[in-house]
Amino acid sequence: QAGLKGSLDFLRANPGQMDEIWRYYQARTALVVRRLQEIAAKFGLGTIATESEATFYVWCDFASLPRVPGKSETDLEFVSFLKSLHSDATTGLIGLAAVPGSAFEVRPSDMHLRLSCAREELSDLETAMGVVERAVCIICAESRV
Repeated sequence: QAGLKGSLDFLRANPGQMDEIWRYYQARTALVVRRLQEIAAKFGLGTIATESEATFYVWCDFASLPRVPGKSETDLEFVSFLKSLHSDATTGLIGLAAVPGSAFEVRPSDMHLRLSCAREELSDLETAMGVVERAVCIICAESRV
């Protein structure tokens, strides 16, 4: 409780600090939502994500993504496919935390993901959105075969 009290005391003494934190994360979530909207429009997927009032994540709906075995039949498959397309050779990270909706008691087949935007560099988020676009492109192409 002492830590919480110290944090609240700091915020009371520095009310502008929360606005700064909000602006920091809003720039990141706005970038991710904008790119997801572009990807959705490019591939005719409807709405994947909308502006979030959350501080550091975007809730995504990939239900309109075609189902391709091993890639997009469930949220877990889709997250694994994203990771397989791009990962840092050293860390194995894709630059974006993608949490399957099933972790939040959403059916895996509903294809919901929560994307964390808590990255310091905006370029990391741009790279991650490139991975998402590439995954969607591959899945859409394979579904037409």
